[in-house]
Amino acid sequence: MNHPNLRRRTALLAGAALITTALVAPPGSAAPTAPPPAAEATSMALPTFAPGRYVVTLADKPLATYQGGVSGLKATKPAKGRKVDVNSTDSQR
Repeated sequence: MNHPNLRRRTALLAGAALITTALVAPPGSAAPTAPPPAAEATSMALPTFAPGRYVVTLADKPLATYQGGVSGLKATKPAKGRKVDVNSTDSQR
């Protein structure tokens, strides 16, 4: 026997659980990894940054908008309605 409001109640409970999880869960963040051994650390010489949020600005236009113009690099901007082929040879350069 199927209760008329069973689907509605199930959907509401599932939605409430998802919303609660989204509100309670911490925002996504990468956990810092263990530092490399001393021998590797000196050869890598990477800068250190304080934990936080950063705005990254690209030096050039993104792959999806590149229309060509640099000798030896073909345009990677897809045709209207198409997606960028990130696996193409020109995209990997």
